[in-house]
Amino acid sequence: MKNKTSRLSWVYIVGILFLSSCRYQAGYPLETEGKKVSISVENRSLAGQFGPILNRSVKDEILRIGVHDLVMGADNAHFRVKIIIEDYQKSAQAYNANDSLLASGFELSVQAKVEIYRKKYKQPLQVFTLFSRGHVMRISSLDQPKDRQALADIARDLGSRIARRLAYQKMN
Repeated sequence: MKNKTSRLSWVYIVGILFLSSCRYQAGYPLETEGKKVSISVENRSLAGQFGPILNRSVKDEILRIGVHDLVMGADNAHFRVKIIIEDYQKSAQAYNANDSLLASGFELSVQAKVEIYRKKYKQPLQVFTLFSRGHVMRISSLDQPKDRQALADIARDLGSRIARRLAYQKMN
């Protein structure tokens, strides 16, 4: 009788430990909650080659975060994300007080509107606008400032912010 009681108590203790364990699961915890997302970028600005750079940056960040799955076609996606690059401005900035003929650098700014659509709906589910800016300086007094590196930095900044916003907001 004593042996049977001790076995029963051990089974009870092991059962309680088994049922109240930490529920560890392999993999990313939000892996099953992720949606399939299709990304498209439309460049309506004068920033040449900015669209493909921003497209790659957003996709890299979404893959790095890992909450949603990227798909190529909109037919396979739960949500379509359309990024519209609307406003690109390049304004001269004189950083040197002695330099009155040529600007020492430029300030670049870009505005991107992000529209999130459900699979087969024409009206956007959510719309938000993000703005980013960067600066570019001349290397020497004889050279023109090159805005290519500044555009890549702006694209990385916008791509990261768009991907974080898509990853951490609720898409229903």
